[in-house]
Amino acid sequence: MSVWHADRRGVITVVRLAILLLLLGVTLLPVYWILSTSIRPDAEVLRPDPSLRPGLVTFEHYRNALESGRITFYLANSLTVAVGSTVLALALGAPAAYAFTRFRYPGSLADHVRLWMLSTRFIPPFAIVIPIFLLFRDLKLLDTRPGLLIAHTVFSLPFVLWLLISGFEQLPHEIEEAALVDGSSRFRAFLTIALPLAAPTIAAAAIFALLLSWNEFLFALLLTASQATTVPVFISQFVTDRSLQWGEIAASAAVASVPVIAFLFFAQRYLVRGLTMGAAK
Repeated sequence: MSVWHADRRGVITVVRLAILLLLLGVTLLPVYWILSTSIRPDAEVLRPDPSLRPGLVTFEHYRNALESGRITFYLANSLTVAVGSTVLALALGAPAAYAFTRFRYPGSLADHVRLWMLSTRFIPPFAIVIPIFLLFRDLKLLDTRPGLLIAHTVFSLPFVLWLLISGFEQLPHEIEEAALVDGSSRFRAFLTIALPLAAPTIAAAAIFALLLSWNEFLFALLLTASQATTVPVFISQFVTDRSLQWGEIAASAAVASVPVIAFLFFAQRYLVRGLTMGAAK
């Protein structure tokens, strides 16, 4: 019987390993395809039967992407808008989430407000982009970094708020209550106790907000023209009515992915801690 159990455990281990390898392959296949496309000549990229074989190696696509569109300028725009909108969303979302979890409201008002905040994420962006465009035009915010920063903050704030509410709900109230008994104010308890304890959840919310802003395309396309254009809009410029420059698209995507991958590499432990702490249920 013990031999049978040992064999069974071995089979389960092999099956789990095979599933993990399969998931890893599915996850890394688009990454490999982008990298291989970015270093293959056009003749290889445009073959009717595309192959995963790297073929001849060339860096012409990277040179064209770097020379044709000031990609560093667009990377700076994306970084400024993404970091700024993330900081602003956290600055607004953290106090609001704390208030939702620490104060009592009449009836089910808090639940209704929370549901309303989350429901704003269900609205198709095309339904609100024209009113936002007209509003930003009147406020002189078109094609400006502050304008796009505000738009991305509005876009990510409901998601950040929902994550932080779940995180603050997991924190023990006894520590804050003891501080209040000792004479601490509610705001000081929030700053010195709740925020440090919820740091993993806040970090997870910041990562998601940063990724949402970095990858956002529609608002960046319609609310900018040249001065505040971000990387996703820059990459779309290689799609014209005459051709699709797949090599330049892949090269630009590879370059644009480096800052995000580096950021996630150092922030992944905070993401895991935040999710396991209750940031996502």
